[in-house]
Amino acid sequence: MRSILIATHGYLADGVKSLLSIIGDNQAKITYINAYVDDTPYSDQLSSFFKTTHQDDEIVIFSDLYGGSVNQKLMQYIDSPNVFLISGFNISIILEVLYQPSPLSNKILSDLIENSRQHLQLVKPIEVTEETNSDDFFKSEVIK
Repeated sequence: MRSILIATHGYLADGVKSLLSIIGDNQAKITYINAYVDDTPYSDQLSSFFKTTHQDDEIVIFSDLYGGSVNQKLMQYIDSPNVFLISGFNISIILEVLYQPSPLSNKILSDLIENSRQHLQLVKPIEVTEETNSDDFFKSEVIK
């Protein structure tokens, strides 16, 4: 079983939850933790999450900011070879992991992360001409 934890500062995790609910169901068990939104220590939620996982589960953790306090707290859980921590996530990498049929490994996750980086682009619209169609928004220019 693949278990996924999305832990962020503020309500970003809830935003991801909202987006994923629109996209549809998946087979993964997903837990969302919004850190620092009240006086409740999120470390209790982290402990609860790991108590619900099994030793043979693939566990993928997403944190919002590399080096941030949430990411630092999560680092204490990545000693097992089946636990992976991805920081600075985007929606693309979450979807890649959710729908990845193969068992996960460092190599597979590195490849998925590289693929998801391609979705981070500075985009500038192109001028609509006779050769282009105003409805064809994928014909925008990617600025490098």
